[in-house]
Amino acid sequence: MLNGGYERLIAKPPHKLNEWPLSKVIEFKNSLYEANTAYARLKAGQNYSASFFRNANRILQFYQEKSQNAD
Repeated sequence: MLNGGYERLIAKPPHKLNEWPLSKVIEFKNSLYEANTAYARLKAGQNYSASFFRNANRILQFYQEKSQNAD
């Protein structure tokens, strides 16, 4: 997910974000914040890879979940 993949993933919001319940939007926002914080620290050379991958995986689940529901 590194090498620009994460940036490409979050460049656009998940499909039909405006239709999500507020609790899901808040959970997504919090997960995104935590992943972005860990990613910034990872890029700065600090050892946050486990934290980043855990949070980035959660972000990926949001995108996959909503794209599956769009079909």
